[in-house]
Amino acid sequence: MTEVLESPTAEAERLRALRRMAIVPAFNEEGSIAGVVGELLAYDPGLRVVVVDDGSTDRTAEVARGRR
Repeated sequence: MTEVLESPTAEAERLRALRRMAIVPAFNEEGSIAGVVGELLAYDPGLRVVVVDDGSTDRTAEVARGRR
């Protein structure tokens, strides 16, 4: 059986049509969370980034919200 692979362009279009999400756990990451979210969005601007702040005592949640 021979498998026919999609062209790279067709594959890219198929992936763009999918809903994509990155889940980022964070605990006291005020100094780095903006960079992490920024890198993810630079790689894939259509990506939905969800930061799960697990009880940080710093400004992690506030900084993450500011990166929308």
